[in-house]
Amino acid sequence: MSVRKGDQTEGKLQVLNAAKTLQHHSFQLCTNEKVYPKSKRWALAQPTLQRAIDAASKIAAANATPMRDGPFAEDDMRSRHALQIGALQDLQELLNLIGLAKDAGYLGDRTAYWTQLVADTKTLLRKWILSDEHRFNAMRQA
Repeated sequence: MSVRKGDQTEGKLQVLNAAKTLQHHSFQLCTNEKVYPKSKRWALAQPTLQRAIDAASKIAAANATPMRDGPFAEDDMRSRHALQIGALQDLQELLNLIGLAKDAGYLGDRTAYWTQLVADTKTLLRKWILSDEHRFNAMRQA
């Protein structure tokens, strides 16, 4: 039985898919010689791609961190939260690097879609962080 379209909510971890899409798009642009010339690739494209990879890796690692009840719950939450915040920081650095590349004249009209992917990923990640905080607070009170 399917859920009515009006009753559908966002999937629990759409942020994983968003991060993978962002990582793939970043790879496509950063390895394209028409976007970043070889002479500038090591200076600008490589760190840009690395931020996208780091953010996706931290999101996946945070997802793999268990949220157990009991004596390890605090440690689990701290570890997961640190990874989530690290991913947010990587996404912000990615935005800064995209802005630098745009200002240097490398991206042209590719900027809007790329920055939207970053913004969407950040929004989904923030929602996940809030959801985890509510969940953890409920576990504490139980």
